[in-house]
Amino acid sequence: MSDRFNRKKIMLSGLTVFMLATIGCGFANSFLTMLVVRCIAGMALVLVRRPQSG
Repeated sequence: MSDRFNRKKIMLSGLTVFMLATIGCGFANSFLTMLVVRCIAGMALVLVRRPQSG
């Protein structure tokens, strides 16, 4: 995805979603809500990490 779009923009958007999801996790009032928000944070973290080359 970062090959098609700007790599820095993808990283910053992933970091923003991760931060918002982490804050949302603090406001979760049930385990299910926290689990869903943590899954979203995990998916956003994939955008932040650099792919490992073999």
